[in-house]
Amino acid sequence: MVEISSEIENLLIETTQCDNLEKALKFIFTDYLIMKIHLYSQKIIKFQDKWNMDFHKFKEKVHTQKDFHTYNYERDVWEWEEAMTLKNHYEGVKEKCTSLNL
Repeated sequence: MVEISSEIENLLIETTQCDNLEKALKFIFTDYLIMKIHLYSQKIIKFQDKWNMDFHKFKEKVHTQKDFHTYNYERDVWEWEEAMTLKNHYEGVKEKCTSLNL
């Protein structure tokens, strides 16, 4: 078990306005997951708006059309794919928390 100083415990409880440390940590963790899901959702939307297509169409163009085969396009593939992967990861963790009633 991890020890948390009383000062940190009090700050967590005060900040979250929860009545105990366990509820405060659950609140912060859930809020963190929601924030990360939102962050990566926004990144995905920016790429969709930038290229006016979804990821699968964009990836196909990058790999099949010569004018799309440059570092800038490849970088967008990597960053877009990373955003989708991390969004899915955080959604999965949030789903586990929900099933555990966290």
